[in-house]
Amino acid sequence: MEQAALTRESVEYLKILADVFAELVTKVTEEDGRANGDVTPSLAQCLEYLYLHGPSPIRKIALGLSISVPAVSQLVERLVGKELVTREHSEDDRRLARVELTDVGRKWIVQARLSRMEWLRAILGMMNDERRSSLVDSLEEFIKLALETNGHVDEACARCGIDHLAFCVVGQAHQRVTGEPMEKY
Repeated sequence: MEQAALTRESVEYLKILADVFAELVTKVTEEDGRANGDVTPSLAQCLEYLYLHGPSPIRKIALGLSISVPAVSQLVERLVGKELVTREHSEDDRRLARVELTDVGRKWIVQARLSRMEWLRAILGMMNDERRSSLVDSLEEFIKLALETNGHVDEACARCGIDHLAFCVVGQAHQRVTGEPMEKY
């Protein structure tokens, strides 16, 4: 790409901004993991899912994280080794396992979430009200348009574990695309 072609209004520059934004959020998550027991972003994502959804079977976690059952089984094995989750196998079918946060795992994810929120709050606190509102409006508009045009609404859901709020942009896009309200994960 030629430097002269890169302008503030170019799609290439927006892509760079999006990449930097995503990388910053990922780095904060990675730093939380290293500071609190060497938890990788994938392990943190699994802990986050369990925190939001409660005890869950491995298949449900795989669906929620959009990864394979064997991949979740490996994540759970590592989390069990770190004493962040417990895994109970069904007496009827050993292939079925229920995964639950331990007290240590719950404390870890609560602290990681607080840390990320404090970081975000500090950054947003440096912005004036108009800029903060503009950021939210712009992100919502972009996400809404992207979801309504590509049809990947279900895949965009953060699976936050709560009923879709009236202002949830993913829930709104899902309603417009499918004509149905989005189900709670």
